[in-house]
Amino acid sequence: MEKLSVIIPAYSKAQTICTVIKKMKEIHMSKDIIVVDDGSTDETQEVITRVKARLIDKYKKDRFFR
Repeated sequence: MEKLSVIIPAYSKAQTICTVIKKMKEIHMSKDIIVVDDGSTDETQEVITRVKARLIDKYKKDRFFR
């Protein structure tokens, strides 16, 4: 089975990141959604955690939420 890897860069995108991740989840195939945060100063990381995407924080240890 094929698997899609989606890598989304983010920097202080709390207002839009949830919509982007939800749209990616609508794709009907096996996938891994990875968001790379580059030191956001807003609630971007909290939003990523809430929608259960993989978060890679450039400045902290890699965290995985599912």
